[in-house]
Amino acid sequence: MDIITDGPPGNNPGPEAPRLLAPASAVWLGGDGDGDGGAAEEVAGWLRLLTGGGAVELRALGVPDGRSRRTCSGFFDEDHLDDMAREALELSGNAQGVYFTLNPLHPDLLARRCNRVDVADPGDAATDEDVVARRWLLVDADPRRRPGISATDGEKAAAREVVGAVREHLGALGWPGPVLADSGNGYHLLYRVELEPGEGDLVRGVLAALASRFDTDAVEVDRKVFNASRIVKFYGTLARKGDHTPRRPHRRGAVLEVPTDLRPVPRNLLEALAGGTIGGAVIQQVDGRACPGDGAYDFGREEARGRARAYLEKERPWLH
Repeated sequence: MDIITDGPPGNNPGPEAPRLLAPASAVWLGGDGDGDGGAAEEVAGWLRLLTGGGAVELRALGVPDGRSRRTCSGFFDEDHLDDMAREALELSGNAQGVYFTLNPLHPDLLARRCNRVDVADPGDAATDEDVVARRWLLVDADPRRRPGISATDGEKAAAREVVGAVREHLGALGWPGPVLADSGNGYHLLYRVELEPGEGDLVRGVLAALASRFDTDAVEVDRKVFNASRIVKFYGTLARKGDHTPRRPHRRGAVLEVPTDLRPVPRNLLEALAGGTIGGAVIQQVDGRACPGDGAYDFGREEARGRARAYLEKERPWLH
């Protein structure tokens, strides 16, 4: 298995050495999304890491059906994740995007499409009411760009700088290490949590606090991914926004790093961040953004913004 050679984002990977799972570029080495057995086996391994405790939905958006496109969906149990992986890879070559639900769903949803995928009728997708527990907090760093197109290499590199800064900062606050994943156009940090499905306000507060500190001119931390039934990129499948071009290519997502000791974030750390306190310092607003009350306007954001401006000048010359 290939090993990342350029190191994890940020200069401080935290006290736990991560387990390296895929090349940093996340270029798929196991097949072309046509159901290759080796690829499906690895993708199923990622699913076993990230799912459990209930049903999980596979959802493919924009699947061609004649002259129109439809959403296809299926619900899978823990014993059929290999089948789920194969279905996802087969759909990846045609769908605009393939996704799955991070948090466990009520097993009754298997009765809709049990361990298989079909065209989804309106109202068939999982909702927040179907989630039985929150197991993951998603931090999604995505490059700012025009809608409907993939990221350039430079824009994606800027997203890696941001997730590195976020991970380093949260590690310094005592957060355990997250799973690091490549979404195709940006990067994900997946933190284990033990929360009730209805605790969306707490997750919303955490994401808002991170976005206020780490958003740059080139990259944003998505504040909208707080809902319990959130779908995320099905790692191993293609991100196919717009046409594939040399400048803005389609890429496969991948799970890149997994901590050797994957532990939930203590609730008090979630509440401290969401409640506007960092190490006991009250967060104040400066120029519309949050910063510590002692004036230590740091957190790595200024450095990240400077790098983002450099990327913008390089990648978007039409702005001059």
